[in-house]
Amino acid sequence: VAHSRDYCTRIMDYCQSREVHTSTLVAQMEALWRDVSTLQRQHIEHAQRDVAPEDGDSCS
Repeated sequence: VAHSRDYCTRIMDYCQSREVHTSTLVAQMEALWRDVSTLQRQHIEHAQRDVAPEDGDSCS
């Protein structure tokens, strides 16, 4: 988490030095983080479904 926060801070510093409108960038980054976390959650749910068959048809 600390690494990604450093990365975001570096981007923010760069954009401020380039006189980019920072609040727009923040909004875009927050939207991106939301999309990524949603995709990860969906991926994990699919993986769990694949690993654990619900019909009890396991090879134990």
